[in-house]
Amino acid sequence: MRIRLRILLRLFLFWIGLQFFFRLAFILYQWVGGLSCGWRLSLAALWHGLPMDFSLLGYVFLLLSVELVLASVVRLGLQTYGHRSVAFCCGRGLILTTSTVLATASAVVAVADWEIYRNWQFHVDLTPFLYISHLSESLGSIPWGLTAALLVAIAAIGWGAYRVHTRWVWNKAWHLGKTRWFEPIVALLFGAVMLLPIRGGVDVATMNVSRVAFSANAFANHIAVNATWNFMRELLELPYAFTHYDPFLPSAEADRRYRRIMQETEDFPRLLRCKRPNVLVLLMESQSAKFSALLGQDSCTPHLDSVARAGVLFSRMYAASTRSDKGVVAVLAGYPAQGKKSIIKFPRKLERLSFFPRVLDSAGYHSTAFYYGGNADFVNFRTCAYLAGFERVVEQRDFPRELRGQKWGVHDEFVYPRLLAECDTAQQPFCKMYFTLSNHEPFDLPSGAADLSLPEEQRIRRTARYADSCLNRFLLAARERPWWDSTLVVILADHGHRYPGNSSNDDPLRYHIPMVWTGGALRTGLDTVISTVTSQTDVAALVLSQLGLPHTRFPFSRNTLAMSPQATGALVVYNHGFGWLTDSCGYIYDFDAQRILWRKEETPDSVVRDGEAFFQKHHEDYVGR
Repeated sequence: MRIRLRILLRLFLFWIGLQFFFRLAFILYQWVGGLSCGWRLSLAALWHGLPMDFSLLGYVFLLLSVELVLASVVRLGLQTYGHRSVAFCCGRGLILTTSTVLATASAVVAVADWEIYRNWQFHVDLTPFLYISHLSESLGSIPWGLTAALLVAIAAIGWGAYRVHTRWVWNKAWHLGKTRWFEPIVALLFGAVMLLPIRGGVDVATMNVSRVAFSANAFANHIAVNATWNFMRELLELPYAFTHYDPFLPSAEADRRYRRIMQETEDFPRLLRCKRPNVLVLLMESQSAKFSALLGQDSCTPHLDSVARAGVLFSRMYAASTRSDKGVVAVLAGYPAQGKKSIIKFPRKLERLSFFPRVLDSAGYHSTAFYYGGNADFVNFRTCAYLAGFERVVEQRDFPRELRGQKWGVHDEFVYPRLLAECDTAQQPFCKMYFTLSNHEPFDLPSGAADLSLPEEQRIRRTARYADSCLNRFLLAARERPWWDSTLVVILADHGHRYPGNSSNDDPLRYHIPMVWTGGALRTGLDTVISTVTSQTDVAALVLSQLGLPHTRFPFSRNTLAMSPQATGALVVYNHGFGWLTDSCGYIYDFDAQRILWRKEETPDSVVRDGEAFFQKHHEDYVGR
């Protein structure tokens, strides 16, 4: 019995030590990546995360207890028939193999979580599986050297787990002796006891992510979350994962607030001097407002700033979310982002959306095309483009292979000339959209691979300047073309970025992006700065309204020029929460912590309820599609 207890204790110490190691490594990895909450909060997170660690250990030991029951029954049978030497060995291989495999699987999740969190600032869940069909493009965001290092780390942890199990947890020299009749019953009872840590105690609420949240600092709460437990929860809740949110407000109140938020007047400034201009949308990868001297604190986009001074600048424009797939849908369909799912991955829902290029097609526009330097099959960009009404999709396969970058696709300086040439020959009025990619991880340039010796923030500044210079060369050439005088160019980003400044998901600066209108179709003598809060989802309504076309089929897109500044607001969504940002106030709510993480001091409760109403109506619409 003493040997049995010793093995059980060592198994427990191994597993709790392994989770402690993973959490420490996570803290160090994020610290190297520029994200930290200080040593005091980090230590507190280690303590507050223990209940979730015990819950994970409960699952592991529940499985091992079932195996112990089976092994004890088999040992009793072997002893009965005189095979005592075989009976002594029965169970050791099964228990150690299972525990080692589970430890290695936990290492896969934990190590992947280090890099996923560094880039996306949420723990690994089922979101990466949305991109699994395009693994090469997904891994293109990670330098090959780093990918190899992470794989080596997983292999080293797996090998270490094997050695610890066979040399320390259950040494081959330890014989259990004769198995007693009550041992299967004890093992069964032990498994039943494991339901207690799995559940997280005897309280009404079972173990969940909010149980380990303890601080107003979101990163500290995320440290306390056990990545393996979080991933297991996603698998167990797969039937309704990503889509289930309880309503914040009664339906009547949500409807009333939503209608007020969407209410527009018929009187608004007309920015265009022609009825049917060409429409050219330039969606720039990760070109955060923080790169702009006009909007942020950096000076990486001097050319875009110059265009903004001469054109129309929407100075308080916010992205719908933090990922490209959500930004593309927000711009083309005026549809808000989802928390963990992205509607672009679900064609049955996507095809039920309205898209403003399709409205332009019905209004007589020609030569519609979507340009992207990467693989258009990535996260269903091609499907979305065709559903949006574009006649053609121009992607990396339409360019010579030697023009492709090291990782992601064809750089901006090679795609812009193709776009310019096709605008020259296009039948007017035309509608085209170019989604750039150079300002994307791993932030390489046509001159060669990304210099990984440079800090990531410095690398993205470099590619932001490069993307800005490519935009400038295109606009200079376009101004010399005959079609320029009757063209509206809408320039905006697909989403913001944590750099510069390493903004977290609960920081409004993470979502602040530039939007500039330029082109010969603009009237002269305009108010060149529009400071009303505007969402990426409002682009559809803004463009259609300027063209005199209806936008009633876009339930979440508003012509913010026809609204009182006090009535406007922008919904921002990330994997675990959402925010509502207005001209004077705003807040960001986190579903895991089940509370508001950031709130501007003067934000009244009525604004909080407005954001809840808008999110609730959007979620109801998404589920119902």
